[in-house]
Amino acid sequence: MKKPAMKSMRRGGFTLLEVLLVVGILALLAAIVAPNLIGTQKRAQVDMARNEIAILEDILALYFQQNGVYPSSEQGLDALVTEPEEKPIPRSWAGPYLDDAKKLDDPWNSRYEYAYPGEFNEQDKPDIWSLGPDGEEDTEDDIGNWSTDEEVDDEYEDFDEDLDSDRGDRRGRSSGDRSERSRGRGSRVD
Repeated sequence: MKKPAMKSMRRGGFTLLEVLLVVGILALLAAIVAPNLIGTQKRAQVDMARNEIAILEDILALYFQQNGVYPSSEQGLDALVTEPEEKPIPRSWAGPYLDDAKKLDDPWNSRYEYAYPGEFNEQDKPDIWSLGPDGEEDTEDDIGNWSTDEEVDDEYEDFDEDLDSDRGDRRGRSSGDRSERSRGRGSRVD
């Protein structure tokens, strides 16, 4: 008499070891990729702020061409959205020059700063700047329309150094001492 063959009792699922291995691999990939994405986002926000400042400069040039004067520091960039009622009154305001006041906010949701007459620009141009990621005035990460190409390159190098030091800190390495840069900017008076 033959005994019936025993069927395998194994189910078609994953073992705990296999699941842990996959989770470990995904965690390792996330640890490698996430810092690179964060650095890319910071750089994209800085580029976006620079582009928006350049657009605001162009809009202000149109405002000047039509009105013979830039908005005062007191009127600020709001003069591009609503017609100013205080001096200097624009002679032929043809606005709104911007359809939404939210376009006056930088990538970090703070209002772009404005001063006319400008303190940092040569010629008779207004200063437009963002307080940058930290939201504080007169710090190294401020982004303005008076920056030279050399300063822009230096800022990108600083972002790369910051990113590298962040990665080093997460890996338990010391980021080393970095000297503070001075931009030679004075304090702003609004």
